[in-house]
Amino acid sequence: MTKEQKLKTLRILQHYDSKAQMIKCCEELSELETAILQHINKGRCQDKILEEMADTYIMLEQLLCIMPFGDNVLKDKINFKLDRQLKRIGGESDV
Repeated sequence: MTKEQKLKTLRILQHYDSKAQMIKCCEELSELETAILQHINKGRCQDKILEEMADTYIMLEQLLCIMPFGDNVLKDKINFKLDRQLKRIGGESDV
């Protein structure tokens, strides 16, 4: 996300309260799930998936503002999860 996009995301978060945006995040995650399942079952739903991915990404950025774990903590957790999964599937963890 660009710096300008992050500022817009923060402005929207400040307009609503944290609880409302956490609930909205759950709604957007559910809508993304539905779009993915529709694509699997019916096909040709890429535009809907893209739309819901954008909504979800915005909400996850807001969640990072609400729960400021810090970039390094999140990056470390992501690396841990990626490395663990690669080990499970027999891939290399030093990609």
